[in-house]
Amino acid sequence: MPLDEHVISEKVLGSSNPVARFGRSVSSSVTGIFFGIVLIVGSFGLLWWGEQQHEYSKDVAALPLVTSVSAGHSGAIKVQAVPVVSAPLQAPIVNQSVLYYEYRKQEFKKVKEMKTETRTVQREGKDVQQTIEKEVLIDKWFDVASEKKWAGFSVGGASVEGAAASLGYIELKKFFDKETPVSSDAPLNVVQKTRETVVGIPVGIPLLVVGSVNADVITNGAPFIITDSNDAALVAAIQSSESRAYWGFKIVAWLLMTIGFVMLFGPVAALLNVLPGLGKLFNGILFLVFGVVSASIVMLGTIVIRYWWAVLIVLVAVIVLAVIKMKRGGTAASA
Repeated sequence: MPLDEHVISEKVLGSSNPVARFGRSVSSSVTGIFFGIVLIVGSFGLLWWGEQQHEYSKDVAALPLVTSVSAGHSGAIKVQAVPVVSAPLQAPIVNQSVLYYEYRKQEFKKVKEMKTETRTVQREGKDVQQTIEKEVLIDKWFDVASEKKWAGFSVGGASVEGAAASLGYIELKKFFDKETPVSSDAPLNVVQKTRETVVGIPVGIPLLVVGSVNADVITNGAPFIITDSNDAALVAAIQSSESRAYWGFKIVAWLLMTIGFVMLFGPVAALLNVLPGLGKLFNGILFLVFGVVSASIVMLGTIVIRYWWAVLIVLVAVIVLAVIKMKRGGTAASA
């Protein structure tokens, strides 16, 4: 239940007469045709963008795995060894020597938040759209302290600047995770419980570093990864991540295209709404039909984008054959 709510803006939509409402629905659906076209065009752009994503897994797989970095070596490197730590860090709370740690403290309490929503009301024969701001009570966790810190270290003789590296392919060890009750009461802004977590990378475990080395220092790279996985597992993990992103582009492009096609027929659905529920049924059928059509277009578009050179050769060949056929036809007619 909201503690308080008030209207922050109003907009008169028009008469509340059913005929007037029907007219506004049709008019709105006509405007939706433009947005439908935008979605369809955008889906093709997204499809193209998805095909342009670089496959870093191939770059990582192609790099030779070494256990030490040659002096003076410059460029991409993939090295695996037990890190040499110049001065190990002491992880908070547990006081354990670590190469890297993340500390986080949270508080759970009841707070007020403002939420905005819209609703349509009738007033003096008019439909009025109101924007409402509501004050509600919610229970949630708040971050009150956090810290991430790296120790100075080297792998295979090369210093590593870990702060810029991706840790998306490493399973950080959980050193501490505790939830502590503070108050059994739940008044406003009173901390009910706290939670502290400490995760990180312990010293003494082999690490695999992929990046770019210069003057015996690995500071960046495309990609720049620190992981406790082996070479094969890392490549497989990157491939899996890239595959999810690749198909994610395809699915979003398919969805945008399908919605765009359905919106093109919005005026027809609005007209069918004269009979309650018929417009929604029509939209549902359209979504199924255009879902199949969009899937076919996405697959065909993928082939065209990926093998554009082959498509171009086929088109040129077809044009040349058509021209030759036309010339032969003209020669035969004149004879």
